[in-house]
Amino acid sequence: MANLPNEDREKRVIATGPNQGFTVRGLTGFYTDADKLDYGVNVQGHECGVYGESVDTPTPTNRKTIEDGTGVCGVGDNYGVFGKGITTAGVHGENEASGTGVFGVALDVGAIGVAGISQVKKRRSKKKAQGIGIVGATESGQGYGVVGLSVDSLTLTGPTSVPRPRLNDRTGMPEIGGVGSGIGVFGGSGTGTGVYGQSSTGRGGTFEATQLAAQVRLVPAEQETLTPQLPKNGKVGDMLMIRNTAKNVDGKTEDKCSLWLCIPEPGQPDRDDSNLWREVLLGQFVTGFY
Repeated sequence: MANLPNEDREKRVIATGPNQGFTVRGLTGFYTDADKLDYGVNVQGHECGVYGESVDTPTPTNRKTIEDGTGVCGVGDNYGVFGKGITTAGVHGENEASGTGVFGVALDVGAIGVAGISQVKKRRSKKKAQGIGIVGATESGQGYGVVGLSVDSLTLTGPTSVPRPRLNDRTGMPEIGGVGSGIGVFGGSGTGTGVYGQSSTGRGGTFEATQLAAQVRLVPAEQETLTPQLPKNGKVGDMLMIRNTAKNVDGKTEDKCSLWLCIPEPGQPDRDDSNLWREVLLGQFVTGFY
């Protein structure tokens, strides 16, 4: 350790290397045994409380925090900050003003701003492994558990500039006034359900188009046959739109859509699986005017 005087501030302490040789902690510049301490390290700084860095190449920030007033700043080739919790949380983010509890930004194409992953190790649970990647909760029905926004221009200067939805005076639902052309929320799955909505006494899902547009769209399953080919592994309540495109006996191409509903099989009152479909009869067609 070396004490270096500073005319403007109190003395600093610089750790130039371990003086106890190799330990179980490796070559450590500074460490504490905190079994009898309330805090292992308790520090304060004007620009940054703690700056930690682990990089193989010189960092462009020259070991300086990007934003002043930062409690902990971590820069690393793999992880900037890594938190691992045993019984409570790996990382806890909290905000008491108008900012954001946890703020993630992706600065490149294909990068992810925030990722929530659930990986339950089966050896820790006798039951079937299950967990939750991301939970969004709101209290007293005053907010929204999860809000996904798509905007055409997103200039992020900090956590306080994240776009927020506003309430519709009539419905009380959130809306952003049609400022985006992308996808607000996308849910995908390989063999499971992409998006599942459930409510005890309300609606499982509500869809609204504030302008003159369809509330829901079923992407047709395209088939190059004149006769619809229906799946055998249906479930009661499934709704399927099929678009059949093929040439008829006269050599003309036919293009038609049909809507089908999966209904219960006879004699199977307690079974959801069904191979029985019924076509939904549609009325006359009308050309859109707007």
